[in-house]
Order: sequence, then C-alpha cells, then structure tokens
Amino acid sequence: AGLYTVNLTVSNINGTASEIKTGYINVTSVPILPVSDFSANVSEGIAPLSVAFTDLSTNATSWSWDIDADGTEDYSSQNLVHTYDTAGLYTVNLTVSNINGTDSEIKTGYINVTSVPILPVSDFSANVTEGIAPLSVAFTDLSTNATSWSWDIDADG
Repeated sequence: AGLYTVNLTVSNINGTASEIKTGYINVTSVPILPVSDFSANVSEGIAPLSVAFTDLSTNATSWSWDIDADGTEDYSSQNLVHTYDTAGLYTVNLTVSNINGTDSEIKTGYINVTSVPILPVSDFSANVTEGIAPLSVAFTDLSTNATSWSWDIDADG
C-alpha cells in the first residue's frame, strides 16, 4: 500500500524528455471489515432477568444492539446490561461497523425469560398395594414437569 510517483523518460537521437506524475498511483491495503460476535452471562431465567451482553467482535468501531426490548434505552455501547421484565423468548442482534463496512450477528430465541419457576410435582400409583410374597407391583409415574426420575423402594418400611 502507498502513494506512488511514476517517471517516464524517453529518448531518441535528438534528445531526452521526462514526464513525472507525483502521487499518480494510489494503492490501498485490503479493507479490514468488522466481524460481529457477542455472548451473554445468562440466556434464561425468571423475570426480572438482568443480562450482561459482552461484545466479542473484531475490528469494530461502533455498535448497535437490537435486543427485542422496549427501545427506551441507549443500545449503542460496546457492552450492554439489560433487564427483561416480561416473560418471553427474545432474539438478539448486534450490528458492528467500521469505515469499511458492517456485519451483524443474530441469535434467534437467545434469551428465554419465564414468569415463575415451574417446579416438578412428584406423584405415582401402584397396581396393587398389598398381597402375599412374592408380590409383583407395577408402579406408574403420575408426576408433572419432571425431567428426571429416581425410584427408591425400601423393603424395611
């Protein structure tokens, strides 16, 4: 990269002539484009949920966050902390720029805010509750909102 001066000298039997063009050729380097990237300290939780967004972009000189919020805050800082007051699934978009261009990173459904914790409720039934040994019993899980199960059958009562 640089600004180049070109000098052409010609000659024949009668003499020599030169043409100098100063700064005639301008060679620029390859433009360095920004690359958008970010993370959040949490991506799910109960409202009100405070989320700290961290810019991980490269070659950026300006930032614009779209966090599916109410739009009343300044979302042009490099890093951002926002509190989500309403339950919902939020998409986050960070657009970064520099003098050579822009780039966006969109994370769809990135922040999941719930209104109240959904606790599991344990319940079960048995096809028989008494009988003569050996007694075969079929247990049926009737629990709600469970994601894992652990059965403990105590023969000592």
